[in-house]
Formats: sequence, structure tokens, C-alpha cells
Amino acid sequence: MKLVNQSDNVDQVSEQAINEGVFLRTPVPWITEWQTLMDQAWTYLIEDGHGTNYTNIYNELSSMNHSLYEYLLSNYNSTVAQEYEKGEFQPLLV
Repeated sequence: MKLVNQSDNVDQVSEQAINEGVFLRTPVPWITEWQTLMDQAWTYLIEDGHGTNYTNIYNELSSMNHSLYEYLLSNYNSTVAQEYEKGEFQPLLV
């Protein structure tokens, strides 16, 4: 979304985006945990240099996926965890 002019406010820009077919939703409350796990994966794969091996990439991302699933299961419920696992939560594209 971009401002058409300086007098636009968030409501006007949001309404314009919705009219143009953009889907907006409130971020999930567990996004901070997801970000923490992805930061850990980034550190391991990129900063620590383990990302040159495809097996390491797969294993690390699988491990982080499992960690988030377990977090959702224990802090929310099995429905949220299963929805996450089925890919029902998608990044916001604007």
C-alpha cells in the first residue's frame, strides 16, 4: 500500500487496498515465537555457516517447524497447531 498524497490516512489507504483485492488480517499472536525460531535458524545457517549443506538447511527448518508446532500445541490448542501445519497461515502480501 502506498499513500496517494500526504493527506491520506491509514483507513483510506487500507480501504483502497481492500477495494483493489488486497486481503488484510491481524497478525497471529504467536508471530513473535515464529520470528524467534526463524532468527535461530538464520543464525545457525547463515551466520554460523551451516547453510552450505542442503541437508543442514532441511534439518534446521524442519526442526524449527516442529518447534513451532509444539509451541502452538502447548500454548494454544491442537486446532491452531494443525492449521499451522496445513499451511493455513500465510504471510501477508500487500
